[in-house]
Amino acid sequence: MKTDMNHDLRYKRTRQSIQDAFLSLIITKSVNKITVTEISKLAGISRKTFYDHFLDIYDMIDYLSETAFLSTYENLIDSYHDIEMYTTLKGLLLFLRQNIDISKTALLPENNGFIFRNIIYLISKKHIKSIDNKIKDDLKTSYELEFIISGMEGV
Repeated sequence: MKTDMNHDLRYKRTRQSIQDAFLSLIITKSVNKITVTEISKLAGISRKTFYDHFLDIYDMIDYLSETAFLSTYENLIDSYHDIEMYTTLKGLLLFLRQNIDISKTALLPENNGFIFRNIIYLISKKHIKSIDNKIKDDLKTSYELEFIISGMEGV
């Protein structure tokens, strides 16, 4: 049992090291210019170890979006008790400000907005689902949220 815990902890540390390496690289380079070799060297691991954790760089970005960004954002939004559009938008902007380095990088033209679109898609999916559960008949609210998210994507 103890070896499983050590293995699990080592796995988590390695995965975190890979993510940290990617996040430090993305501040200075566009996504399509970052290689698995660069991430591996910076993380102090082999390429094989990278591929033990992720299929490719885009798989890692999906994982980062779904875990780190989305969980931070969900915690932020869950701290609000109403579901007005103003609150949702305010929460999203606060999230982007708290993660300013990644936000700036995600919006760089050379990244084609890939990371930002991925995060916005996950956030919108979460909110439309939660809003639909709370306000079944209020189609206007769902359209408002779609409108806001589309506008933010276009910025």
